[in-house]
Amino acid sequence: MQYYLSLIFFSFTSWACINGSYTRYDEEHITNNELDLILGQFAHHGSSFYENEIKRTNQILKSDPNNFEARNDHAIALLKLERYKEAQTELLTLNADYPNTYKIHSNLGVLYKKMQRFNDAESHIQKALEIRPGGHMGLGDYYLKMIQWMNMNIEADQDVSVNFLGLPYSMSPEEVAASSEVNKEYLLALIKNDMNFGGTYFILGDVYYAAGNMQLAYRCYLKSKKSTIRPDYDALIMRLGLIKSHWEKQQNKGYVTAISIYNERQFNKEVSAAYDWLRQFQEKEQEAIENGRKLDFKSLLAIGPPKPKVQAIGYFHGKKDLTFNEKQSILFYSILSLLILYIICRILKEYKKNKHSL
Repeated sequence: MQYYLSLIFFSFTSWACINGSYTRYDEEHITNNELDLILGQFAHHGSSFYENEIKRTNQILKSDPNNFEARNDHAIALLKLERYKEAQTELLTLNADYPNTYKIHSNLGVLYKKMQRFNDAESHIQKALEIRPGGHMGLGDYYLKMIQWMNMNIEADQDVSVNFLGLPYSMSPEEVAASSEVNKEYLLALIKNDMNFGGTYFILGDVYYAAGNMQLAYRCYLKSKKSTIRPDYDALIMRLGLIKSHWEKQQNKGYVTAISIYNERQFNKEVSAAYDWLRQFQEKEQEAIENGRKLDFKSLLAIGPPKPKVQAIGYFHGKKDLTFNEKQSILFYSILSLLILYIICRILKEYKKNKHSL
């Protein structure tokens, strides 16, 4: 069970536990739709917003250089634009001026995680939780546990036997879901903060599996499999197999169980559509900024693009989509049948001809 770091990095990033003057209000209007969260189909700001934030905060700081919120928002914008060294300078200066401040330590934790300085990230998130034990966005200490897991495993040349909550990968989905360490709301909040960490989807899939929601469970496992940082591969394949076996045992009239290749193809299309929706959403945001309109998530979602419809995956009412081999077999036997029919017709024709000549 080797730790796996994918080479695929997504273009869009989620909130990443940042704390600014506007984030609390926006967090309330991201979405509570669980399928949208799994697919990554929820609101987050694009680069245009953060570039505008640089301009906005610079204007405030010209007349009020000690304005805490403006300085903090300025550092966040630098962080989100991946200007990490500049963001670090701003946040460390803030930390010297305002020691023991939750927002600063939380933002430093996010920054150092982005820079893969996990020891520093862990230290600042721990400090933030000491100041505010509940964290924010209903996360509890899950963000900290994720960083600790990554710190231990991201460069470790050894088997990884436990998930980021410390539960063995050998546990069944039902056992994981029943653990006191597992909190569904914390998992959903963690996705809003870091949509690329596959360990979250893996455990959330177990929660859905235990609750009998195979549609969401299957998507969670597929998202975990395709995430930038994913958990144990064998455990993932085993869980996908469990769901397929569950569907095959149903055998409801008129329902079919699709093959894995078809399911992955459908899921890839769903994720692609979600990213396309987000791109359009951020284009709306950019348009609003260019026109001098200040729109929050609630307003943007009201005028933004409609979300694409999603169909049942893996097990659904309808006709089975044939595999390439099945299509080849049908074509082969169709041609063979026509050839046999042709031979029979030729034989009958010769027979009649010979009989007539006699």
